Amino acid sequence: IDMKRGLSFDIQPQLQKGDSAYRWNWNTPIVIGTRKAQKPGSKSYNLYTGSQYLFRSIDEGKNWERISPDLTTNNK
Repeated sequence: IDMKRGLSFDIQPQLQKGDSAYRWNWNTPIVIGTRKAQKPGSKSYNLYTGSQYLFRSIDEGKNWERISPDLTTNNK
């Protein structure tokens, strides 16, 4: 929520073309990382969340990057 402007927006990763449905837990957390985002001039921290994949955002949840393979396949 942008408290100054009174605006809110959804920050959940959106399904990409060719992906199967993301499997979210009903109480999936969004975690604030301990490092500043690797974006020039950024003052915010990385955000992380996960379904069967782990996602990272460097722009306060506007865009998400999938940073892991499917973690539920038990593929050794």
